[in-house]
Amino acid sequence: MSHAPAIRREKIEGPGYTWIEAGVARLDVDLYDVGEHGNGGYARGSVAVTGNLYVFGGYDRVSKQWNMQGERLEIAIDQAEIGLGASLSLSPRTDFISELSLLRLGAKLDYRDREYPEDDFSGRDHLYAGKLMLGIRARPVPNLELWAKAGYLRVDDNLLVDHSMVGNVGLQYRFTPEWGLVGEAEFYEDVRFYRLGVRASF
Repeated sequence: MSHAPAIRREKIEGPGYTWIEAGVARLDVDLYDVGEHGNGGYARGSVAVTGNLYVFGGYDRVSKQWNMQGERLEIAIDQAEIGLGASLSLSPRTDFISELSLLRLGAKLDYRDREYPEDDFSGRDHLYAGKLMLGIRARPVPNLELWAKAGYLRVDDNLLVDHSMVGNVGLQYRFTPEWGLVGEAEFYEDVRFYRLGVRASF
């Protein structure tokens, strides 16, 4: 028996592909035996454009500040992503998905010294990366959606960030058919993103 396309099933029983979402974000970094973290926020969305294709995008920004006797250092890291996804129905409640996206990874450094303002410094830089993800999305019960994805991140040549395997797991608890609470974790080789937000599905 053939299953209804995802663009119709998301209103009935399958995973959803048309939504907007926003919330808080945390970034944990382990580089050169030093562990740090930053807090911030994110926004993202997805639109089903055909029965099995969807476009998605998002923006994360986190920052960390250090204050040291008149000196202040702030580092902000942001990630912008846009991509195309495809879903293949495995059952009325489960889809196999593949996603290909382009990322812009940026960083800003701001240093201020009250005693020696001539030493103040501010700078920013960015690089681009491509990401391929394969995974499963499932809606085992009407108010719960789960996903797990794995893939590969290929980064422009640079001195700090290498190519990396990527993992992503998350869930959405729908407290109404339209509104849900989302939690997600994304793992790179030395970086971990955590997100907690509210999603509106259409």
